[in-house]
Amino acid sequence: MRDGGRWRYVWRGANGDEFAFHGVFHGDPSPAGGIVQTFEFEGQPGRVSLDTYRFRADGDGTIVTSVTCFQSVEDRDWMVSSGMERGVRESAGRLTELLATGV
Repeated sequence: MRDGGRWRYVWRGANGDEFAFHGVFHGDPSPAGGIVQTFEFEGQPGRVSLDTYRFRADGDGTIVTSVTCFQSVEDRDWMVSSGMERGVRESAGRLTELLATGV
């Protein structure tokens, strides 16, 4: 959800686990201009990344390019080892399913 340039969401797993994340939008998020935001996992405060998303039309679809910049190699390595890659892939899959419905 967006509230004055800030966002927060909670991911709930099938087993009932919850993980919260929050950040701040930089600029005006839009499909044409892309999205630039900070990203912080509330379970590891202080490990903040800067994420950039760009969208490019490709036939009947859209190619999304995302780049994440970490404050340190240690933060990057922690994120990779934490299992976040699986969460990102699951989220992308769910987004693809939602967009296929025409919403």
